[in-house]
Amino acid sequence: AFRSPGAAVTPTAATPRPVAARRELVATRILDAPDVLDDFYCQLLDWSPRGDALLVALNQTVHVGRDGTGRRGARSLSVFELAEFDACVTAVAWAPAGRHAAVGTDSGTLEVVDVETKEVVRDFTGFNEGRIAAVSWNPATRSLSAGS
Repeated sequence: AFRSPGAAVTPTAATPRPVAARRELVATRILDAPDVLDDFYCQLLDWSPRGDALLVALNQTVHVGRDGTGRRGARSLSVFELAEFDACVTAVAWAPAGRHAAVGTDSGTLEVVDVETKEVVRDFTGFNEGRIAAVSWNPATRSLSAGS
């Protein structure tokens, strides 16, 4: 196509777009997880909706790691045990509001736990005959789905 000198160029499909600069990724923290279940089909980590906390399933316990600011503005990570279960935890998911966590186990139990009080809000014992490998919240309806 012919254009006159000084004319503006409009991007088309044939015009190459600039490539975003790549950043080097550097770990700021490493969280050791010794009892993590080695199973590709399980959902063992989930970030909170605000991105400031992480649910981690380690064997029969669920831990919450919260990112915060410590003394003198230094970033810190506080980890606490949310709950312990009778069976191996195979799926975790934050609720859309970030106050509750859904936890599925390999015995088919599904529980909703209040993260602040550490109390079970809902208990769906025997929800599934086998393990629960995936849980997910619908942010629009606040309903919970689970599957094996």
